[in-house]
Amino acid sequence: MSIKVMAAISPEALDTVFKLRHEVFVEQGAYFAPREDKRLVDRFDAFDTSVNFMAFVDDIPIGALRLTINSCVGIPADDFYNFHQHIPIEETLVISVGQFCIKDKYRGNLPILNSLMMMAFYWAISKQGTHIVAPFNPPLQALMRRCGFKKVSEIIDVHGVNILPMAIDLKKVRDSFTIFSQKQNIVFFMENFFRQYFVAGETIIKQNEQGDAAYFIVEGKAKVVIGDMDKPETLKTVNHLNKGELFGEIALLCDSDRTANVIAEEDTQVMVLERNIFLAQVKKDPEKLQFILDLLGKRFANMTRHL
Repeated sequence: MSIKVMAAISPEALDTVFKLRHEVFVEQGAYFAPREDKRLVDRFDAFDTSVNFMAFVDDIPIGALRLTINSCVGIPADDFYNFHQHIPIEETLVISVGQFCIKDKYRGNLPILNSLMMMAFYWAISKQGTHIVAPFNPPLQALMRRCGFKKVSEIIDVHGVNILPMAIDLKKVRDSFTIFSQKQNIVFFMENFFRQYFVAGETIIKQNEQGDAAYFIVEGKAKVVIGDMDKPETLKTVNHLNKGELFGEIALLCDSDRTANVIAEEDTQVMVLERNIFLAQVKKDPEKLQFILDLLGKRFANMTRHL
């Protein structure tokens, strides 16, 4: 099962999100009245302070959530609970999670949930957010606690629906990717990555295929293997990659074939940065090229020392 989480940017992707909400909240959950166009939207979808993320399993959209930065028009969570009584407004930037929907078949799937929430955390951090708040469905409490959320109230009834107000302090989100991005001073790139999940034995990169992305291991480990994957007798493991390591970064700078296979040795989650997105960001701000040049310089220096 291949899991991928990315921002919904295009009109087509956003339309898919709105239809997915209708399927989960109306057709499966009966929380809202059916809409003739089978799409569920509200006013916050029109604001540039909001972003939607989508989860895919084997390239099929199965879940989504929306984040909204607090502004003069407020956040969706304000309609359910006064989170500001727990989080001081001064020197904070509160971001709301909402429209969190996952198809019935995949609810309770921790890798999917974790991937969606971590992408939410990365985006919030890239926007200098300090806290994320959400009025969650009470059955999600255990899963949300595993992601770092804490309840700020007991279960309350809002318009006939039970919700559990929860929040997380983003200063306590310290996984390997946030540490890497802050250390390398590339927080501005965090929202341009997408997250992908590979099961043990699955190929992440295939030798001789054209490279178009770099990968950062968030959880798990992988091995670097040279040879023809269709001829096991030719395969040779030449390196192992662990949590916190970046690989495939040369593909960000040039069109070239991959020089080796990279295979997940255990269930592995990676952050992926595609070349076209990287180059678009560099065109806007050439100084953003510096971080990848520094990384490549260190990589080549390390290789030279081992010659």
